Amino acid sequence: MKFLTLLGLTVLCATAADLPGWKLVWSDEFDKPGQPDPAKWG
Repeated sequence: MKFLTLLGLTVLCATAADLPGWKLVWSDEFDKPGQPDPAKWG
């Protein structure tokens, strides 16, 4: 369930970053095998 929430937030943020007036301030790519970076994700 956490993965789906993170995936949904990632898609939402990617979409919002394309809108006028919005600026992407942080993102994390999940393109490497294994767990997400524990320094960024708890």
